[in-house]
Amino acid sequence: MVNNIKIGITGLPGSGKTYTLKRVIEMLTNEDEDLTIGGMIDEKITDGRRE
Repeated sequence: MVNNIKIGITGLPGSGKTYTLKRVIEMLTNEDEDLTIGGMIDEKITDGRRE
């Protein structure tokens, strides 16, 4: 049986959403190396000015 789970993460800028998602992915893949995870993560782009 295949389960497709979709997760959405919301929060204020700088609240740790990307960090949390990366940690969850790391923990899941450490438990099951055959696990397939898909999606995209946008990294913050700065040009040296205030965020």
